[in-house]
Amino acid sequence: MNFRKKALCFAGDVGSVSMAFSLIFPVMLLIFTTGNPLFILLFGVYGVDTVLTIVHRLMKRENIFEAHRQHLFQYLANEAQWPHVAVSALYMSIQLLLNAGIYFVWKNGDATTQCWFAIASMLLLGAVHTFVKFSIIRRQQIGA
Repeated sequence: MNFRKKALCFAGDVGSVSMAFSLIFPVMLLIFTTGNPLFILLFGVYGVDTVLTIVHRLMKRENIFEAHRQHLFQYLANEAQWPHVAVSALYMSIQLLLNAGIYFVWKNGDATTQCWFAIASMLLLGAVHTFVKFSIIRRQQIGA
């Protein structure tokens, strides 16, 4: 996601994959060091968007290996015409709230509490993601 209308640099898939590995490595190290899989939720917002976009595309019988613009953040920026900075700020804020919850539950909760927190968080994120995405799609179809 760019903060400019016209990007100065485009890294494409190579850039996003490189960034992903740069982020995944320390999180996986944290998971292996603590023995706690709860930290995978540090990618919760982006993981939910990715998984649900793949599921949606599979339901539409689309090739998931072809380029597309069907992630929620793309719908918010393109169809709903939100500024890119607002979309980025929204994703960041939700992920920060989730991270605060992860830290609190990790410090104060037992394994059962952590498991329920993870399940509830992913279900809530998934429900909100699905509702917002299909609201935008429905609004777009009505306006067309």
